[in-house]
Amino acid sequence: MTLSINDIAPDFTAASTEGPLHFHKWAGDNWVLFFSHPKDFTPVCTTELGAVARLKPEFDKRGIKVLGLSVDPVGNHEKWGVDIAETQGTAPNFPMIGDTDLKVSKLYGMLPADTEGTSEGRTPANNATVRNVFIIGPDKRIKTILVYPMSVGRNFQEILRIIDSMQLAARHPIATPSDWKQGEDVIISGSVNDDEAAKRFPGYKTHKPYLRTTTQPTYAARIDEKARSDPGFLLLSLLRFSRRSDAIERVAAHHLAVRAIFLRLHHQDIGPVDIMDGDAGDAGIGVDQAKLLRAFFFGGTKPAQAVVGLSVQYAGRI
Repeated sequence: MTLSINDIAPDFTAASTEGPLHFHKWAGDNWVLFFSHPKDFTPVCTTELGAVARLKPEFDKRGIKVLGLSVDPVGNHEKWGVDIAETQGTAPNFPMIGDTDLKVSKLYGMLPADTEGTSEGRTPANNATVRNVFIIGPDKRIKTILVYPMSVGRNFQEILRIIDSMQLAARHPIATPSDWKQGEDVIISGSVNDDEAAKRFPGYKTHKPYLRTTTQPTYAARIDEKARSDPGFLLLSLLRFSRRSDAIERVAAHHLAVRAIFLRLHHQDIGPVDIMDGDAGDAGIGVDQAKLLRAFFFGGTKPAQAVVGLSVQYAGRI
């Protein structure tokens, strides 16, 4: 089966190091990094799995679920994990599929559909094409496909860069230029006319009619735009987005969240809404974040359960 960008990622059920894994159910509405290996106990793959394990907090911050695959039994994966921990400093901390029947490798076009037999007796050379990276969006569509030769270790910093670019483009009508890095200017999409661009990206630059650039939009900027009509949306959206942003944007997010509370209290005549810590969790807000907001707004002087202007009615809208 040949897969292309924007195809639905095929669903499957397979054995993994974390038990039976039903792919679409496991993925949920998250982004997924799915990468494959031709055989256990191979040197380049050993370094790659260690690299991804060390970068797991970076993937978590971006809301990425990580899934590995190797054409060997799960029991071998677990033994290999011991070696990876010893040589790379960290064992795989994400599920690894044991594709012994080659089903998933064939389903994703990494091996020919008419490949016979199982993983038994196959060598890394037989499975050399099982060196793919698939980045899959929350809509289950494939966003990126990369294929590496066996002699070249995968560059996971580049993969993070790709993810950052795609997630930014999913939130804003932009594209990223060659060699772009976080914080650098981006390209305004051709679907945005000049009038709209002036509203959405004040101060943008026109290099050619087809090439317009602007400073990188932030999470805060996107939500702040929505907040003009709905400060409650601003509050909960910022709290959710701030879980996936860098430290500077977290500070900005909480600053704007406090502003949203102020607006709802003083400019819209909406009185206090008491929310207990448990209710905060139901609203999509962590207890620690609720406490932080209380500390910001009240300076610790108000009752612990009071969060002014926060309403759980907004939770389902984010």
